[in-house]
Amino acid sequence: MAKVDSEYSDGGPSAAYSFERNRLIALGASPEAAHEAGVKAHLASVWGADAKKDRDGNFIPQGIGSESNPSANHYAAILKYEGREIYEREVRKLFKRDPATAKRLGLPEPPRVGA
Repeated sequence: MAKVDSEYSDGGPSAAYSFERNRLIALGASPEAAHEAGVKAHLASVWGADAKKDRDGNFIPQGIGSESNPSANHYAAILKYEGREIYEREVRKLFKRDPATAKRLGLPEPPRVGA
């Protein structure tokens, strides 16, 4: 519990965590059970109630702009805030992984590396 506690104490716990933990403690639950329920509430708040995990137990991003659901705005933000080099690398990765989606988003075909 100490490892997870540090995640929620840095800058204060999330509202979902605090609400669920305090609700269960008020109902007479043990602090450990309330903490576990608070963590579940926090994760559902961050990743969504229907969040999927990979085989290692890590959450898979599913929202707009994620690898499984790219958007043109996502790539525009990369260009604006990360720079052309990282933008071209990410566009190249998308063209390699899913060229139809890259074209649908209107992304320019990236120059070849070393060309």
